[in-house]
Amino acid sequence: MGRVGQLVRWGLIPASGFYEWAAIAENGKIRKQPYYVHPSAPDGLFAFFGLLAAWKSPAGETIVSTCIITTGANAVMAPIHDRMPVILPPEQQDAWLDPDNQDVAALQALIGPCSSELMHAYPVSPAINSGRIEGSECIAPIELR
Repeated sequence: MGRVGQLVRWGLIPASGFYEWAAIAENGKIRKQPYYVHPSAPDGLFAFFGLLAAWKSPAGETIVSTCIITTGANAVMAPIHDRMPVILPPEQQDAWLDPDNQDVAALQALIGPCSSELMHAYPVSPAINSGRIEGSECIAPIELR
């Protein structure tokens, strides 16, 4: 992980996919339709731009937290949501992780929507909103009515 400040570091968070919810008007109401978003490459992984920070709570306890940085939506995500995680393609990952790379402008240029060709999205059952649903059912595609 690269070092931004004394207690903040940046790195990559691997993921095989993520969910995003689209607001859909239906019968005069808005409902949230979940979509599963995954790499276009078979067995591929996303590399999300993440930050890790360690900080002291008011009680003096060390707290470690993580976040994934978001950016504007690309063409795949725009119909679903106005933002998406920053996803670095493999050819940019080494530059991002290099602790000796101090070219701030070049690193900032990596923060943006990834190419739409790197991802695919499809609707999944709203049942994923329940904590009782697990396994492949969570990523099974459905037909929208």
